[in-house]
Amino acid sequence: MTEPSDATVDAVGKVTEALEFVERARGHLYSFHQLIGHADLVLGEACDELREAGHADVADRLDSE
Repeated sequence: MTEPSDATVDAVGKVTEALEFVERARGHLYSFHQLIGHADLVLGEACDELREAGHADVADRLDSE
């Protein structure tokens, strides 16, 4: 079996590097998704509490904007 050329080794190394960055980006997207979901949940709870406290106008504005 022949040894791969230096150019081939370099190219395969770059493919590996690119795939590692894709995996890192995917992890960041998952974290972003969790953070946005949590923020949405907490804001919904805050709006419910504002309505219960007599501030429906503020809660409605937060819901719509």
